[in-house]
Amino acid sequence: FAAGRRRLVDWFDWMLPEAWRYEHNVLHHYHTNEVADPDLVEQNVAPLADAGVPLPLRYVALGLYALTWKFTYYAPNTFQVLRGAERAKAEGRPVSVEEIANPDALRAAFDPRTADGRRFWRECLLPYGLGRFVALPALFAPLGPWAAFSVWANSVGAEALTNLHSFAVITPNHAGDDMHRFDRRVSDRAEFYVRQVLGSANFATGGDLNDFLHGFLNYQIEHHLWPDLPPRAYQRVQPKVKAVCEKHGVPYVQEPLRRRLAQLIGVAVGAKKMLRSETRSKAQRKGAGGPVADVADAAE
Repeated sequence: FAAGRRRLVDWFDWMLPEAWRYEHNVLHHYHTNEVADPDLVEQNVAPLADAGVPLPLRYVALGLYALTWKFTYYAPNTFQVLRGAERAKAEGRPVSVEEIANPDALRAAFDPRTADGRRFWRECLLPYGLGRFVALPALFAPLGPWAAFSVWANSVGAEALTNLHSFAVITPNHAGDDMHRFDRRVSDRAEFYVRQVLGSANFATGGDLNDFLHGFLNYQIEHHLWPDLPPRAYQRVQPKVKAVCEKHGVPYVQEPLRRRLAQLIGVAVGAKKMLRSETRSKAQRKGAGGPVADVADAAE
């Protein structure tokens, strides 16, 4: 899928498919809300949250970012993470996920003076940018300049709306003052499962239309527990997961999208802070005699 010549047929977007698979499926899912998570929102938006500019300007900047985030964040972030791993392997050294999940490297991806920058433009930005905003409108040029311009304007508008929708249903999934950040890697499978619940939030679930409009990303907790399950399976298992969490006292965060967006915005502009957690190891849990539900101690 999306390999070789099928890249722009199956995956017509700014991102490289192999870069997204590595950044999301490997690093994000197995380092959720750690420093090594390249999608740790609070870490990535720190320059905006800490900026010494008036709060209204931070809201404006966040709005512009939401309208362009596939271009300004997702494409360069996934690319630089993959290139960091490739460089480490080529040099014969272990891949340090803490090193390659570096938000400061985003700007470097756009620099055409470097080999990586030229590759990013050649493999990510130019194929999609020229195809969507040049080649497609040009097909309508025989109908006149107004036709070509209309197609271009609609393409730009559709791109902005697509970015806004994906930003709204993706970025709030792990951000908020009720979401946990973790100081180290997991020590065992039980800790891994509890972290996925403590570091993820669901939106309103249930109903095929509601779930479709959310892209099934409203089942973020279940998705992080079992990344390979199809969406329909999340509909069946979600009530069971919620019931198990309630039974053992594990916070299961589920709120409407608008409230999770408010949480995300608060973190992005510096008005809210995520919880810092020190997760107990298997030996510590055994010594304390407590249930798996006690694996996290959080302090703001």
